[in-house]
Amino acid sequence: MADINPTTLASNVSIVFFPHHALRLEAAMQRAAEDLPLETQTNIELMRPSTTLTWNLYNAHSQRGRSTISLMRSITNSWALGGELLLEWTDPRSLITEAALAARYSKHNYQIAASASRQGLDISYWQRIHQRIQMATMFAWHRKTQKTIATICYQWDFEDSVVRSMVNSDLSVGFQYYRSLPHIPCGMGLSALISLLNNRLAFGLKFVLDPSGQRRGD
Repeated sequence: MADINPTTLASNVSIVFFPHHALRLEAAMQRAAEDLPLETQTNIELMRPSTTLTWNLYNAHSQRGRSTISLMRSITNSWALGGELLLEWTDPRSLITEAALAARYSKHNYQIAASASRQGLDISYWQRIHQRIQMATMFAWHRKTQKTIATICYQWDFEDSVVRSMVNSDLSVGFQYYRSLPHIPCGMGLSALISLLNNRLAFGLKFVLDPSGQRRGD
């Protein structure tokens, strides 16, 4: 997967691999601009019928980095409970730990999820409002920065394409059109992000290679 912004040459490169139907591996790199450092992320996810275990690494090396380990387990057909452990280090001799609790309530056509820690609160609501249309609302608050952001997202599903849009409370609007190409395991997406606060418009181009077919329809 690659996402290149032609206006700034900012780039996102992501590789997703399914060595087993229950195991998902992903590695991503992002460069926002030539004068900014390279951002890296590694994700390992183990999915079982009632349990999901996820390990993330963000810019991890010996001098500094961040890692999260999360576990989500279904306790009934509708309820799932879990937690997340955050590990962050700014030098080889310092380690900061933080824990968060999460809960999710799911039904056939809607879902409510929330997570809370000493550093903040996240709440999300998803609903299928039509056979081809999904809607989600998200709210996040961070204690240290005292910032709150709300987001509304829509997704329209078609036979071989997907249209997504989002509106943020920071006065930014985004659109994406993604289409699976026929006869080959590849897809292409076009995206645009409009920031009314900064009066900026950015375009993106994304290619998705899916030889295993595991991500088709995500």
